[in-house]
Amino acid sequence: MTVFSYRRVVTDLLRKYPYNMSPNPSDEEQESDCGSNVSSPAITEWWKSELIYQIYPRSFKDSSGNGVGDIAGITESLEYFEWLGIKAIWLSPVYKSPMIDFGYDICDFRQVDPLFGTNADLKKLVTELHNRGMYLIMDLVPNHTSDQHPWFEQSKRKQGKYADYYIWADGKPCSDDQLPPEPPNNWESVFGGSAWTWCAERHQFYLHQFLKEQPDLNYRNADVKSEMEQVLQFWLEFGVDGFRVDAVIYLVEDKEFRDNPLVGRKRRASGTEDCRLTTKGSHTEPKYNVDQPETYEIVQSWTELMKKFGLNHKKTIFCVTEGYSDVEHVMRYYSAGVSFPFNFGLLNWTAETTADELAKIILEWQEHKPTGGWSNWVLGNHDKKRLATRLGGSRFTNMANTLLLLLPGTATCYYGDELGMEDADIPFEKGRDSYGLRAGPERFREVSRDPCRSPVAWISELPHYGFTKADCDPWLPHGKNAKQESIDKQRNDHQSHLCYFRRLIQLRSSAVFSESSDNFQLVPCPSQTVFAFTRFKTGSPTYVIVLNLDRSSETVCADLSAVDDHISEAEMVLDSNNHYKPGESMNLKRLMLNETQALVLRFQPSAQQ
Repeated sequence: MTVFSYRRVVTDLLRKYPYNMSPNPSDEEQESDCGSNVSSPAITEWWKSELIYQIYPRSFKDSSGNGVGDIAGITESLEYFEWLGIKAIWLSPVYKSPMIDFGYDICDFRQVDPLFGTNADLKKLVTELHNRGMYLIMDLVPNHTSDQHPWFEQSKRKQGKYADYYIWADGKPCSDDQLPPEPPNNWESVFGGSAWTWCAERHQFYLHQFLKEQPDLNYRNADVKSEMEQVLQFWLEFGVDGFRVDAVIYLVEDKEFRDNPLVGRKRRASGTEDCRLTTKGSHTEPKYNVDQPETYEIVQSWTELMKKFGLNHKKTIFCVTEGYSDVEHVMRYYSAGVSFPFNFGLLNWTAETTADELAKIILEWQEHKPTGGWSNWVLGNHDKKRLATRLGGSRFTNMANTLLLLLPGTATCYYGDELGMEDADIPFEKGRDSYGLRAGPERFREVSRDPCRSPVAWISELPHYGFTKADCDPWLPHGKNAKQESIDKQRNDHQSHLCYFRRLIQLRSSAVFSESSDNFQLVPCPSQTVFAFTRFKTGSPTYVIVLNLDRSSETVCADLSAVDDHISEAEMVLDSNNHYKPGESMNLKRLMLNETQALVLRFQPSAQQ
């Protein structure tokens, strides 16, 4: 077995490519239209320079006093984003829904659910964002609807054109005539069990890649394609600046409904499995129900619609796809015209991850993305344990966010990760996640997504930390560290996670970090726990970003002399532990690092480079 070595790999890269050159094509070669919206002097690809901030609406800010966050609460909080330096907000679903899966089961694609407000509230949010030079990204959930959607109600009864709006199939005969037929094949739902449910009214099975209340749409039906294009057009005209396309790999299925291969409990290569997925009882490899060729054609038709709208209105429409798959399939979305497909590699960063493994995750994306493809990085979302929890506590927050914001490309931050929020300890009795509740009390804590969705703490001394009114309980409990995680407390503490995050955003706005996703190089370091890389631009200082992954209390001495043979010292810019002072001179041959510490240094590159 070949052992991956961070030090060996980066040494080989440095030997192959001179330090001040990127292993990727030149800027001129990157003028390709792959993975980017149509560009002109009048149209700015704003998503390349802005941090994207994901809001889970239920948990952000409640303005109405019912214990659930809403759109008006977000609008009231825009000053927070202005202060922090965030200009792009991604809003998780707020569409009308029975809320079996918290808005991912939609019964009206054009209406805001009353729980969150009204279409007028959303329009006000869009207007207020645009007045501040900010952008709104909406979730597009095209794979399925709610089983309470009018389309499905009519499809069950085989009424008119809606009869074929969903994936229906006859079952296999059952040995007992008194029982329904068996499912058409062995496809499994993301949430466990068969992906097929029997409909007694229609006497057929319908496909649901997620919950049984989320039937899959049939994208081989031209009317379905037209319906979703009309939905896109509606929200574009509404003023939305972009879309995050949910669960895109499930859009199209094999025509013949062939069985998936049996592979025990293995699902996919490490790091590519859907993070919502349960492996308990799983015995198939998703093959015929994901990543079908027609999927990319459908996505391309949507991106072309967005680009046409953008050109007509002199604006860039952003589009990112969500798909947990192997890197080869994910990269194909660049060719479908998306701004970029989400890169979920860093969701697998845990307390046990080594510098070698971290380098491998990052290099895999950088080396596979096509010419002109823009990189991106994600450390958390609403389906995954929180960043601080995965890494072992909030003390890792600053180090992790340093990597997220200073790697080349676009960064996406899950709400609360800027505060070091950890998963809340939510018992079964207070659980709300239907997936977790259906797993039962014994497995609830293992699979529930509630812990990573707890409400934001706004004011440390108020009841419910200012999230909602004093006489109303939040929809989920706050975490035990909510007081320390509160926004007001951290805004007033220069050494807090939040203030450090703000300084990272300010640094990230400089041209070295915002103008390219290829001016990046790993730096070999003899230490087993130190991960380092550089960002550079002709005519500008070179930045060195150093992370100490060591969990012990011992100080690590890192030798970063490989950065530049002619440079021995660099200037301190940022220290995640607030130990060193900005402007302090640092010895690159003997860089002293404490546990979980991240440093950002800079120097003027030597003429010999």
